[in-house]
Amino acid sequence: MTEMLTRGSQEYDPLVNYGVDNYPPTAEQKEFFRHALLEGALIEKPARFVRGPLFEDFLTVLREVDTRISHLNASFTAECIIPHSYQSRETQIMLQGIDRHERKTLAEIAEFKAAALQAIPRSDAGESLRAQQIPMGVIDVPNYAQQKEDWKNFDGVRGCTNACFRMVFGTIAGWMPSQTAVSECLEAQYTTSVVDDSVYSAIYKTEVFEEVCPKKVISVELVGADFESIGQLATHIKKKQPDSEFYCMVNLASKTAGNKVWHSCILLGVEDGIVTYHDPLNQGGGAYCKAPVESFLARWSIAYNRALITIAV
Repeated sequence: MTEMLTRGSQEYDPLVNYGVDNYPPTAEQKEFFRHALLEGALIEKPARFVRGPLFEDFLTVLREVDTRISHLNASFTAECIIPHSYQSRETQIMLQGIDRHERKTLAEIAEFKAAALQAIPRSDAGESLRAQQIPMGVIDVPNYAQQKEDWKNFDGVRGCTNACFRMVFGTIAGWMPSQTAVSECLEAQYTTSVVDDSVYSAIYKTEVFEEVCPKKVISVELVGADFESIGQLATHIKKKQPDSEFYCMVNLASKTAGNKVWHSCILLGVEDGIVTYHDPLNQGGGAYCKAPVESFLARWSIAYNRALITIAV
């Protein structure tokens, strides 16, 4: 059993001692996340994987990309066409020695991939997607957080997943985690504060989380999702568990860094051709940001219409 976090002579229990107007001190939050990340690192599959209605369409594109890359050089992988800062050290070293032709061809493959992915929502397969809706209120709305708040060392343009986690965790647990607390603990364990969202999902599966929150939390990763599948899942869960909470994080192509970089946002609803979402970058509104469905789908397709569902009961 994980040791209880203590506050003086009292047990650390945010549901009893803390609330929306009285957050735990940063030092105590750090102690919580230090425990949670250590436990979470032992959890192999924190999220259930589900194939969405458009999964095969995206898989076809990715297989073609893999084929083109392997024909260029059998040692190359799909990692060769993602941004340099996201590549492993091994891939970075390998790409330093490639010739001009290989470099040019990799760039062309990256362009093909982006164009092919964005063609999916405009195709016959994606036709119904453009007309689908999720009325506001079907998906729960978490408290809003920006991706660059109280930690000066943080690379704000890459802190979107961190902020989305804090939005959802903060609403489920009743207090919004400090960016400083979460990020410093991530750096201490992973040497970086920019990690995959599976690291955050694993926190909900830990004993230390159970000690501070009585809710059971599960995560579902949808790839090739559409609005209808998300809305139907939310409605199904709410029908079975009326008091449950249902949150949806989506990955989009970055507005500022181009199609090769994913940006995490919280989907809130889709009505009358307008998508509403929390954008942690806080450009163009931030909380309750709105975008035409066509532009949203173009950005979502770059990330394979991926959605990470968090359900708390």
